[in-house]
Amino acid sequence: MTAQYAIHELKQVRQYCSARAIPAIDYAIQVLQGLAERERMVEEEKAKGPQGPAQTDGFPD
Repeated sequence: MTAQYAIHELKQVRQYCSARAIPAIDYAIQVLQGLAERERMVEEEKAKGPQGPAQTDGFPD
């Protein structure tokens, strides 16, 4: 399960929960949105390929 899918499902559950539970659901959604953002950043870094010294041909002049 991805964070995006969990966010989607929590938004669905939020429509049917009690008013007392809404702040907890909103908090969980915020936490998962942060996780989804980190997942997106990791995927972007993977798509870029390796970075750093392993990519260079040798020592700089």
